[in-house]
Amino acid sequence: MAGNVSISSQMQLMLRDREFPELAEQLRGKKVFVWTCNTCARLCDVGGSANAQRLAASLRSEGVEVTGVGSAKAACVMSSVIDATCSASQSCDVVLALTCDVGSRVAGEAFRRPCLNPIVTLGTGFLDASRTPVLKGEPEKPLQALSDENSLPAGPFL
Repeated sequence: MAGNVSISSQMQLMLRDREFPELAEQLRGKKVFVWTCNTCARLCDVGGSANAQRLAASLRSEGVEVTGVGSAKAACVMSSVIDATCSASQSCDVVLALTCDVGSRVAGEAFRRPCLNPIVTLGTGFLDASRTPVLKGEPEKPLQALSDENSLPAGPFL
């Protein structure tokens, strides 16, 4: 138990490590496949299908060639990633992984492409009763406090 919350499962807590202009500049001139996780990354608001689609549209408007967008329920599960492999992922130069560090490594192996992961994995945590991501530890810390403490941006790129 953490406070009055029963922890039945764990999740990875993540924050972005850069802002959109820096990311777009780094990707210019490359064919990019945007890949995301619909579990932990979505719950931390750095990934998920909706955020990945918005990011892909904004990258395109900045002149970045986006070959497609894909996702898995859990990007850390190899079989889920392999099932999501498509021609768009195979025609890219780089996979932009909006996932935890493990999800990025799995994507690199499954897609056989280099991965750029603009996400910092902070550790394991849980969603509290108000659905706020909280890092386990002493003391437990909400994701926004970790963002402020580490000068890392929270939320989606856009």
